[in-house]
Amino acid sequence: MQSNIDISIVIVNYNVKDFLSQCIRSIHKSDTDLSYEIIVVDNNSTDGSKEIFEAISEKEENFYYLYSNKNLGFGKANNLGFELAKGKYTLILNPDTLLEPNTLQVMFDYMESNPDIGTSGCKVLNLDGTFQSACRRGFPTPWASFCKLFGLQRLFPNSKIFAKYNLSFLNEDETNDIDSLIGAFMFTRTDLLKKINGFDESFFMYGEDLDLCYRIKQEGFRVSYYPKTTITHFKGESSKRSTLNETKHFYDAMEIFAKKHYGNSKLFFSFLRLGIKIRAFISYLRKHKKDVSFILIDLIIVNLSLLLSSYLRWGNFFPFPDYAYPTVFVFLSIVTFMSMLFSGEYFEQNQSIRKSFFGLLSSLIILTFLTYFFRDFAFSRGILLMTISFSTVFITITRVLSNIREKNRNINEINRIVLVGWNDNAPQLIHNIKSNYSNSIIVGFISNNAINNTDLDYLGEPDYIQKTINDKSITEVIVLDKTEFQFDDDTKFIRLKNDNLVHIYFANDYDNLVLSKILTDVSGVNPETKQSKLSQLRYRLLKRVTDLAIALLMLTFGLPFLIVKGNTKIFVNLLVGNLTFIGLFPETNNLSEKGKLGIIGLAHISEPQKLKEKMIVELNNHYLDNYSLSLDFDILFKYLFRR
Repeated sequence: MQSNIDISIVIVNYNVKDFLSQCIRSIHKSDTDLSYEIIVVDNNSTDGSKEIFEAISEKEENFYYLYSNKNLGFGKANNLGFELAKGKYTLILNPDTLLEPNTLQVMFDYMESNPDIGTSGCKVLNLDGTFQSACRRGFPTPWASFCKLFGLQRLFPNSKIFAKYNLSFLNEDETNDIDSLIGAFMFTRTDLLKKINGFDESFFMYGEDLDLCYRIKQEGFRVSYYPKTTITHFKGESSKRSTLNETKHFYDAMEIFAKKHYGNSKLFFSFLRLGIKIRAFISYLRKHKKDVSFILIDLIIVNLSLLLSSYLRWGNFFPFPDYAYPTVFVFLSIVTFMSMLFSGEYFEQNQSIRKSFFGLLSSLIILTFLTYFFRDFAFSRGILLMTISFSTVFITITRVLSNIREKNRNINEINRIVLVGWNDNAPQLIHNIKSNYSNSIIVGFISNNAINNTDLDYLGEPDYIQKTINDKSITEVIVLDKTEFQFDDDTKFIRLKNDNLVHIYFANDYDNLVLSKILTDVSGVNPETKQSKLSQLRYRLLKRVTDLAIALLMLTFGLPFLIVKGNTKIFVNLLVGNLTFIGLFPETNNLSEKGKLGIIGLAHISEPQKLKEKMIVELNNHYLDNYSLSLDFDILFKYLFRR
């Protein structure tokens, strides 16, 4: 039977009931006589969406609501909606969008006038009215992917050669045939959509829109960008409120797309993985730019201290033989950096005078020790002592000035608080904060479940707290319910974009909050947020060096033994970093974000096949929290003894 529906609007919802309500209202305000139906597929929202939209579906004609008991991903959830779609066209729409009154009519007329277009998209704007470049894209060919990952697109945005992924060289106000649209708005022919079986469900999030457009073009249809109407896209609201690793899914999607459509080019995938690692490294440096700044300042100080000591001792900035330069500066910098790193001065909490002192003292001992082996560079231990002494004074001054600057900044800034979890004491705690802290505001709360008896804004789930804190510029986190906030490496010590350290307090009432603040102010960090050792850079480096030494030893001197035993592959994996010699035992939980699987682990001391899952988890967590070389030796000896 021929349907009289012109447009089926399919929306996938995940914990954005307010945005979805706004989106639906903007649809109903459309200035058109076209008939349409709205199909909402809910990916297991916990913010009260189910109660609201189930009630609407019972009252409103042509409004359908499907609730899934698990998060199916963007593509699979949309496909459920496509199965119900009866319209001539299907509009794939994000819930965090607002349509203009003319959007449906303009896009319908455009598609009617161009039967060779399979799907089209309009101009997409950010909330501030700026253009959202992701609404029209090129396919991630090897070259386009290379330019995006290695920053060439950003450097040359107007180049047809380097900006093929986001097509930034095209005029945003001109109609163009393109490779792909954004999944937030795709006006597509329903019969074509069903013919190609909708989205490829192997993409969980990201990439499915690229793949759909690719297959539409394979069917002989055009993909068009038509900027005669606009929508507003709040961008990423669902992902803010989810537990998903957004960046990981993005690059996974790029790799799936490349394997599917561009073959198994080893060269391309090598470049792809290299680009991802470089982007991850850059992201890490940005996240720790305060530490990077201190590293650069410290290295400048120690080298200037060497010059000053040389001048005071010999009346010459460069008194050593020519062959000593620049070697003395290089070794001084390397030893100082490594000593400070292994003292915990960098990439752990805030910088401190105590840790920098021990780092410099260690570098003095190491450099003095090296002069006994490299006699050609044993010029003057007096200059070495003066260098470290001057460095200690100047580096201490930088720490003092930094602390003063941070305290002054905190006094003048508004303290933005977010609550995690909820309990019966929460209303009174909120009242006391408002009464006693005039420079503080409570921005909202984070929880696995929405709370209905509060006026605070619901900001999302605890596991995705890092992005929420950055987006809302939070400076203080108060955890009311510890069961809702499981720390991982990213949330141990959260830094904002402006490099302020976000303070985390555990308190189930106001008295506990005051106590927690006192303890944190004294120690610099709440004891309950103490990092596991293997989440800290210095311990990971130490472990990696140990693994490399063992792998190289076994693959050289122990190679005949490995060949006989057939264990060569294990130590190759150890060499490339896929395994660690002593580490974690497999469990059902995802270990990739906690640590590496080990050839040997605590569980091997007993009979691991007889251990319960809970026991294995406890042993793994104990190893992560208490790692040391001596613990590794204990595990190894006990394992060999048991064998």
